Amino acid sequence: MRTLLLLSCVIGVGLAAAAEAAEARRPAALILQLGNEEPSARQAAAAQLGEMGPAAREAATALVAALRDTNLTVRAEVASALLRIGDSTIPALIEGLKDPGTGAAASLILARMGAPAVRPLIEALKQRDDNTRFAAASALGQMGSLARPAVPALVEALASKDTYVRKAASEALAKLGVSSDEMLPAALKQLREGDAAARKDAVAAIGRLGPAGAAAIPGLLGLLQDEEPEVRRSTQEALVLIGAPAVPRLVVALNDPVIAGEAITTLGRIGAPAVNGLTEALGNEEPEVRFGAASALSQMGPAAAPAVSTLSEILRDSESRVRSYAALALGHIGPEARAAVPALIETLKDKSEGVRANAAQALGLIGSDRANEALIAALTDRATYVRSYAAFALGGTDPTGHVAAPALLRALQDPEEDVRRTAGDALRRIGTPAVPLLVEALRTSAAPATAVLARIGAPAAPALGNALSDPDPAMRLAVAEALGTLGTAGGEAMGALVRALKDADPAVRAGAAHAIGRVQYPAGAAVLGLIAALKDSQRPVRVAAIEALGEMGSLARAALPLLNNLSSSHEDTDIREAATRARLKIEGTPGS
Repeated sequence: MRTLLLLSCVIGVGLAAAAEAAEARRPAALILQLGNEEPSARQAAAAQLGEMGPAAREAATALVAALRDTNLTVRAEVASALLRIGDSTIPALIEGLKDPGTGAAASLILARMGAPAVRPLIEALKQRDDNTRFAAASALGQMGSLARPAVPALVEALASKDTYVRKAASEALAKLGVSSDEMLPAALKQLREGDAAARKDAVAAIGRLGPAGAAAIPGLLGLLQDEEPEVRRSTQEALVLIGAPAVPRLVVALNDPVIAGEAITTLGRIGAPAVNGLTEALGNEEPEVRFGAASALSQMGPAAAPAVSTLSEILRDSESRVRSYAALALGHIGPEARAAVPALIETLKDKSEGVRANAAQALGLIGSDRANEALIAALTDRATYVRSYAAFALGGTDPTGHVAAPALLRALQDPEEDVRRTAGDALRRIGTPAVPLLVEALRTSAAPATAVLARIGAPAAPALGNALSDPDPAMRLAVAEALGTLGTAGGEAMGALVRALKDADPAVRAGAAHAIGRVQYPAGAAVLGLIAALKDSQRPVRVAAIEALGEMGSLARAALPLLNNLSSSHEDTDIREAATRARLKIEGTPGS
């Protein structure tokens, strides 16, 4: 009897515990747990609600609110629970679209719900709340073909006063592959009636249609003169995306002074699909159209290659600006425009300075050695910038330098700095082949030749090292100074510089010492040579050697004992001070 009573008590306790556990698993209890302080408890509650599936429908509102949870793992579990509970959560999720804190997540979940969510999302698009409409359009855009029934509502949303709603609707329509017939009427209405932001969004929507948006071209051309820069930029982008269908009307627009500039830029950006239309326009009787066509082609680079023949012909156009941009276009086409070289050479005689300059530049960009003689002649042109472009061109038409380098050396003496600078850059581009001439030029034009050799760098070092044995001391000094400008790139000539420390001319010895201080590597023999030069009979040489040792820094530590002695006991104040500065540099003392 007692056993039976005991068993009854145990069963009672077990049933009570089971009932308590079941109660804890009821949606109401789990909803309370969604507000627990511990993230793990909130996550567990969401997981259990998800396991209950549709039976947990009463938790939908609380779960949507929990999409604001600060813990990413909890939010992920909540989203999973809403999906597992299913369609019954859709009304709560639609309501959640209003809240910026839950709208994005609710939108993503609704998109994953698929077909059952389409109709509620369409209704949400018709609400007044912009947050709701934006999130609804975003969700529909992610649903693919399932959202086709939403097209009319999305098209209507293109007329929204809210930029974000319009953009989301436009993007959704693009993802759905909506035809131009379905979308264009609403977009065109926005072009005519909307504010600046609405016009910009409508233009973007049309652009996403690509060539299918061709029916909107007349309206878009009108917006090329819109008062808002952003609208004008968006319009150009849309016309570029429409592409070839826009070319004929844009070519006509070249004759409209109000929008010609925008039309030129747009045609240039359309690129290859516009080449045939622009090539034809080069023969137009209106100068404005020919100029616009040449200008647009000049922006395309190699893509304009099919127009080379026609561009060559209009280098004889009656309008100088047309000739100028034709030359520019040929240059930007590059090597593929070689057939135009004879015409460009002839254009170097054009009466317009601007045309001659662009012809010279074009020949350089094309890179044909057939133009060398004509370009050398252009180095004496009366116009500064023609001479400058001719010098630039010679840096690309004669890679051997045999023909161009002597002429460019003469151009280093041009009275205009821009020409001298461009000639120096051309010689630098020629590089090693120009070095012997530049070294020889040190005899008469040391400063400009030295500057170019410094820019050529290491390839100039061997020839300069050899020139240190020239019989003319003035030449040897110029060579030493040139080597100094090479810095560490002059290392291959270090042996010759060390030998020059024993040159018969003291100025050369001093110049060699200064150069060694700048070249620095290889340092071994250089430091020993400078130490020996500390005993030179000529004071300037000794000072130069001291300063060079200081420039070499820690590489010259072997000279410290001698420098310490000179800095403390030499009778010459200048030498003592120079030795002190050098010693501090070698030791790495701050402020030295």
